[in-house]
Amino acid sequence: MNYTEEDLEQLISCPKRISQAPRREMRTDGKHGFRAFMRHSLEFAEDFSLGLVYVPKDEPGSFCLMRCVTSCVR
Repeated sequence: MNYTEEDLEQLISCPKRISQAPRREMRTDGKHGFRAFMRHSLEFAEDFSLGLVYVPKDEPGSFCLMRCVTSCVR
């Protein structure tokens, strides 16, 4: 399926609820599936990134909707 810019904006802005689901998987009202992730540098703990992954209900696969990266200048 191809996603328009409007589709992506709607997925990013729609309300999301964090429940006590398994650690890696979070669910909303059942219309959409999302996963959040966090990565950090083993060498520099202050360097990290956070992301939001969309998991379509009606097709295989997933894709990253957004990723925020921080890095401290040394």
